[in-house]
Amino acid sequence: MTEEELKSIEMWQERVQLLYDGEKCNGCALCVQACPKEALELNPIGASVKEDISEPPLKFDKDKCVLCGVCAAICIKKAFKTIINGEERLLIVENEGLPKEMEFEGKISVEQEKCPKLCDVCEVLCREDAIKITKEVEIDLDKCTYCGACALGCPSSAITLKRTKIVCKKDPETRIMKRLREKFLGEIKLENFDKDGEKEE
Repeated sequence: MTEEELKSIEMWQERVQLLYDGEKCNGCALCVQACPKEALELNPIGASVKEDISEPPLKFDKDKCVLCGVCAAICIKKAFKTIINGEERLLIVENEGLPKEMEFEGKISVEQEKCPKLCDVCEVLCREDAIKITKEVEIDLDKCTYCGACALGCPSSAITLKRTKIVCKKDPETRIMKRLREKFLGEIKLENFDKDGEKEE
């Protein structure tokens, strides 16, 4: 058997795990949009993060998942990890399919009159401490990452968030990156998602 054939066998012996930490997840649904196999769906975000229900913000279809690691690469809160032979690695980043880190620019607004009294879902969902509720909802734009969790979790659709640009140090010209631009940019609202959690075109 040639050395090349041996390497091929070794490749198939790799043990790959995808780990998900529901406590870190804020339900922003970037991973739901990014998953090329549509293996992820949203649970009720606000109820999950506030622990009104026992389920985490996401649910998985293990039969669809191919352990590609796209979700781990784009997760702002690092709620996902891919473990290869016991080592945390992101092959899609190592092979320059996706950037190591990406940020968003955008616009966000709140229709204060729509906000239900005593509701604090957006404040609880925001892990960046960018939202404070005093007499009304206040957003610190310097802290906001435009992840979209607040807009998706708002029970009265009072928050409108639009991502206008993806910012990364090295922007790979790959098919998956082109697809993510199409999925991520634009207005993010819960009604823009179909029953499977996928953003409609």
